[in-house]
Order: sequence, then C-alpha cells, then structure tokens
Amino acid sequence: HSIFFIHGLQGHPRSTWSFPNERSQPQTRRNGFRERFAQAFRSRSGDGSDQEPTRVFWPQDLLGESFPELRIFTYGYDSHVTHWFKGPAMQLDILSHGESLLSGLAARRMEAPQRPIILVVHSLGGLVIKDMLRRARSSSDPRFKSIHQATKAIIFFGTPHHGGNYINIGLTAQKIVAASGLNASDRLLRDLKFDSSIAKMLSEEFTHFLDERKPIVYTFQEASGLSGFGPLSGKVVEDVSSSLEYPLQFKDHIYANHMDMCRFTGPLDDGYEKVNAAMRHILSGDMQAAPQGMASPLRDVFACLTWIYRIILTECTPARELYQRAS
Repeated sequence: HSIFFIHGLQGHPRSTWSFPNERSQPQTRRNGFRERFAQAFRSRSGDGSDQEPTRVFWPQDLLGESFPELRIFTYGYDSHVTHWFKGPAMQLDILSHGESLLSGLAARRMEAPQRPIILVVHSLGGLVIKDMLRRARSSSDPRFKSIHQATKAIIFFGTPHHGGNYINIGLTAQKIVAASGLNASDRLLRDLKFDSSIAKMLSEEFTHFLDERKPIVYTFQEASGLSGFGPLSGKVVEDVSSSLEYPLQFKDHIYANHMDMCRFTGPLDDGYEKVNAAMRHILSGDMQAAPQGMASPLRDVFACLTWIYRIILTECTPARELYQRAS
C-alpha cells in the first residue's frame, strides 16, 4: 500500500503531523503514564535540560515503525490563506489544488501504479482530495484513472463535509486562519467565503465515488475546541459537519482541538492508538469488522489522561506559537 498525507489550509507537510514535543524525551512503548508525567515535570523543573528537544513526526516515527511495509508520502503545497482564496470576493479556491494533487500523486505512482492507496487528510485538505478523486474518476488518462480505482481507504481528521448549508465551511476557514496567527479583526479573515455550489458539487461527486468504490472511511472528530479567539473560539468543525452518511464509515473522537488532533506525543498516545487500530483494520481487508480498541470506558480514561499530559507539555507555550503559518 501507498499512504499519502495531505494537509489543509495553513498546513505544512511536516508540522501538521508533528507534535512539538520540545520538553519531553523520546518515548517507547515501555513508557507508562507515570514515567511520561515524570518526564514532563522534570523538564519543567530544569532536570534533564541537556536532552535534545524532540518532535514526533508520526508518519515516519510511529507509523513507519508500526507498518514498515507501507510506502509513506506527505504531500505539500502552498497552503497560505492568500493562495487558497482568490478574487475580490475572496472565494475559497479548492479546484486548482485538487488538480495539482492529482498530478502529484500520479507522478509518485509511476513505478507502481497498481498499489492500493490510503489517503490521510486533515481539515480542508479533505475537500482537496474530493476534487482530486472527482477529476480522477472522469479522466481518460490511465495514470489518473488508476488513482480513483486504487483508493481503498480514507482517514479524515476534522474535515467539514456539510453543515446545514455550506456557508459554514467559510466559517471553518476563518477559525483555522485565526488559530494560525492572523488577527481575528483583519478584513482578510472576515471576508473569507466558500462557493456553496462548489461544495455541493464536491459532495455529490464524492458520494458517487463512495457508492462505486466502497472504500473504508475513518472519521476522527475533535473532542475539544480552541480558546482565546473570541467569537471564533470553540470547535472548528462540529460533529454533525465532520460525519458522513456512509455505511462503511467508522467514527471516533480524538481528545484534542482541531489543530492538535493529528499530532501525537508517541506510540502510547490515545489518538495514535486509534489511528494504529484503524490502519490495521484497513490493511486486513475486512470491510465489515469493527477495529479492536476503538472505544471502551478504560480507553476513555486513558484518553483523558493523554489530554492532561498534552496540557502539561504545552501550557507555557503561547497558542499562536503552536499554530504558525506554513512558510
């Protein structure tokens, strides 16, 4: 299998998927919560300051270790807000990014065009892959057509699929940009819009793809909201918007906000364990079986402790440092 990671608005091919673990030590599966909390407190007190800061880039550091047979790619593009929106009306421009993604994936599959594809997407990157799959489906070019036919699974992290009316996607974009450091009173942010006709077209085309190809879909939803952004605080994508009406969809929450939901502290992070279980399910080829370990009371307790651990690591770091714009 080939797995492609696609970030969204204000994202980056590496930092979107990296936990800024600057105060902790590299972790292994032997690290329990007692040791991980001890590491956090030692770093805060200055003990162990000679250790090099670490960042957990989980596609490589975790997924690559768990599934060495996977070919793993991260797809990067200019995701700055000024390049996602165009024209005096500041309409969200999904279509040009979908075209570029299709060409990029085709180029990376030339040596093995029959390999099954798994797509992992964050936020508005999910709309980009919908347009990419739409283009692949209607293409007469066998390089592009094969991408439509080979896509076996999609993992969504906080992608807005709908929301009563599609205007809410524009609000989602506003929240993402605000969290990235742009002043919430900036006219650029207030003027962001999304063409509802494009959203409806992407939704209908994606429904055709689901009906025809029947991929496994995992939907991970944010369990907590952003804070400190005034009227744009709260969940970036509400559960009703991030869920699909699709029988082969598996849903679960990750105990983090929209920006941190695809960043994991290590192999014992509850969020990564859920993704790991999803990946094992996808690779097993079993279309119906529910993955092991997706939800249980004990896992919920474990997830809450992971959430507290995240707070300890990041409480001294200003929010807007964590969500810097991709350069």
